Amino acid sequence: MRYLYRFIAICICGALGAVTCAFVLVPQVATVFTASRSEAEPINLDPLPERSLIYDSSGNLVGPLPAVENRAPVVLSAIPDPVKRTILAVEDENFYSHAGVNLRATLRALFTDFQSGGIEQGGSTITMQLVKNALLTPERSLERKAKEAILASRLEGMMSKDEIFERYLNTVYFGNGAYGVQAAAETFFGKNVADLNWADAALMAAVIRSPSDYDPFVHPAIAIERRHIALRRLVETGDLTEAEADLYAFTPLPTAPSQVAAPPKDYFIEQVKQALLDDTSFNLGDEYTERYNAVFKGGLRIYTTLDQSLQLKAIAARNGTLPNQDPNGLFVISGARQNTGLACPQLNDGDGHCLGTIAMVSVEPSTGAVRNLVGGPGFENWKYNLATHLPGRQPGSAMKAFVLASALEQGYTINDTIDGGQCVIKNPGGTPDPYVQRGTGGTASLLRQTAGSVNCAFLRLGQVVGIQRVIDQARKMGVTSPLSNVISLPLGVSEITPLEMAAGYASIANDGMYNKPYFVEKITDAAGKVIYQHEAEPARAMSSQSARQEIAALEAVVTGGTATRARLPGRPVAGKTGTTDLHGDAWFIGFTPQLATAVWMGNPESVVPMNSVGGVNVFGGTFPALVWHNFMVEAMDGLPVQDFAKPDPLPPGTSVTLPKDKEDRPLLPPTSGTVTTDPSATLETLPDFTFPPRTSEPPDFPPKSKKRRGDG
Repeated sequence: MRYLYRFIAICICGALGAVTCAFVLVPQVATVFTASRSEAEPINLDPLPERSLIYDSSGNLVGPLPAVENRAPVVLSAIPDPVKRTILAVEDENFYSHAGVNLRATLRALFTDFQSGGIEQGGSTITMQLVKNALLTPERSLERKAKEAILASRLEGMMSKDEIFERYLNTVYFGNGAYGVQAAAETFFGKNVADLNWADAALMAAVIRSPSDYDPFVHPAIAIERRHIALRRLVETGDLTEAEADLYAFTPLPTAPSQVAAPPKDYFIEQVKQALLDDTSFNLGDEYTERYNAVFKGGLRIYTTLDQSLQLKAIAARNGTLPNQDPNGLFVISGARQNTGLACPQLNDGDGHCLGTIAMVSVEPSTGAVRNLVGGPGFENWKYNLATHLPGRQPGSAMKAFVLASALEQGYTINDTIDGGQCVIKNPGGTPDPYVQRGTGGTASLLRQTAGSVNCAFLRLGQVVGIQRVIDQARKMGVTSPLSNVISLPLGVSEITPLEMAAGYASIANDGMYNKPYFVEKITDAAGKVIYQHEAEPARAMSSQSARQEIAALEAVVTGGTATRARLPGRPVAGKTGTTDLHGDAWFIGFTPQLATAVWMGNPESVVPMNSVGGVNVFGGTFPALVWHNFMVEAMDGLPVQDFAKPDPLPPGTSVTLPKDKEDRPLLPPTSGTVTTDPSATLETLPDFTFPPRTSEPPDFPPKSKKRRGDG
């Protein structure tokens, strides 16, 4: 008994000495402590940083955005008793009876600290911990401990016990990026906090004291030991029986953080995040810092245009169509070996061959909503979004849709004829002069020249309508990328993103009305107040008559031109292929009345000739058209068949010729004879033509029944 009295005396003396030292070191603290509650300034706790959440177009949660602190505040009444009782038992059993400072625990901790010359024990109540986390530095010193006690005492006079406890449960750090009980429940168990049991709560309470040292994913043996201690405390407090505690002790530990709370690593979500940070129109602040705090701390609810079903179908179509069916959408570009260190240092097979991938994006013509986006071979593998970011890739013959739109807007019709044979176009002041292109077709209607993707026909048409007017028309249809005013623009020599191509073609599908593509439908704050609501601003890009004529021409591309692989049985389809020199980029952009989708194929790092992919020389009508088809079959499943509107009756076609001051005499040997068309033919019969014109792109894969070079 004598030793017990001596121990108590030492504790009291040590504690008093430590407190005295603290007041000597920090006289201003003594002043605050002795001031009456009425004289002291109120303690202001800043709003808790809260993660923002992303939702899809149906209102389903996609996941949280990466946050400064992964936190989802919950009210005290929503937290189950096992969580509240266990944390109280482990951290502060007498929380509801003390006034902010537990004198006995504090004296015990101060004596140990005084003897060791530093901070060895905690002794902090829940109120003191809250004050420390909210108002003080993590410095371990007697001075900070004294401040902690003083401020805790004052806070107890300003907030109720339940308010303090609720704030603490939403503030405390559990490790693995989880702040507060809801984020911890998701991270450790993949559950909502309301679904936690006593074993779950014991593990959570166990890690609070030292989240890194007691991390169950890194130090499972220590975590089990600490959980056992928590369960024993629950037996001591009468919350559990011995048998119940023993049963919960055998509950397996979680082995890895749950993905429920993990921010989705996705091109679409990254696009949304960057838009919110960069664009002031979302009403998140004029300064970048304001927008950053709103996005990563503000608890926003961001409702996007994403259709998760279409997203999964797009990925499945891409991966399932490529020859090796790689889960990341990668394929080997076989053939001659490359200097991969220069051409493709990141994406290669380690054996001298570059890897390629496919990017694709879909836009709803009637609204401009972006419904799915595949930006490359997985965000973890390639963070640069190939579908939305500049520099884009050359679209090749897919650019011809903008040339045709410009011509139609100037009064030409798809019945008008133009020469597709070899062309020699004067190019004064340019390089080369003259501009020479070997012809692969004769004279035919604009509809048929579009279906066959005949280069010289569109080079001539570009000169007839004017390259600048083609550029102006592309701008009306949503192309914002730099476009060069050069003779070869109709062949797609300027880089454009897949999103721009999809949106441009969507304006054709929408009867000539352009809707700017968008990703965010609505934003609210954590309380549900609407901060931003998307408002449609459709703009006429071309007349309905021009759009309907263009659709007829682009339907012919699919029914009998370069993109027969894109056909959808029983459903109208229009679109255009595109292939650049040496097969470096291959495209198909197509649409139904409900959805426009652009597919690009190539190597992301450089222009690598795709001369052998699964034994095929890649054109827009090969893999890109087939990927588009396989995706759209699934995307359109269950939707009603809608027909495109037909143009008003057209007059017989007239000949479109290049002025003599622009075209030189032919310098190349003549090609095949003239292709003729019946100017009295109706639009109903034209799309069903069977004539396969010679073209810059083959209409389909080589027939499988015939041997190709290299087949053996």
